This record gives sequence, structure tokens and C-alpha cells, in this order.
Amino acid sequence: EGRGNLLIGAKPARSRLNLQVDLLPGEGFEPMLHDLISLSGTKAAPDGSYRFRLSGSLARPVLR
Repeated sequence: EGRGNLLIGAKPARSRLNLQVDLLPGEGFEPMLHDLISLSGTKAAPDGSYRFRLSGSLARPVLR
């Protein structure tokens, strides 16, 4: 699930991101992706989901 805003800039690379993404891994989720998520420092919620925030520009997105 995702929600947020994408502010379109004069040039696509300058468009601004303010997005929140909730990821709930299901059966068959690639184990290597679990390792990648753990490297982000994000902790799982009690239901096993992960919440990420994506901000910055399309040219330089920041994942938190």
C-alpha cells in the first residue's frame, strides 16, 4: 500500500516525492529482499509489515 504526493516539476528529474509505502511480505517473498530490508534498519510492525518513506526528487530519491 502506498500514499503521498508527487509534485510535478518543470523537468521530471526535479519532481518532488513525499510518499509512504507499507510493505507486507507474503508467502513466496524473496528471502534476499528480507536481507535488503534489514539493511535499511527498518523494523517490522507487529503484523510483519514494514513502513518506508520516500522523499527527495525523482533525480535523488531518499528512502527512510
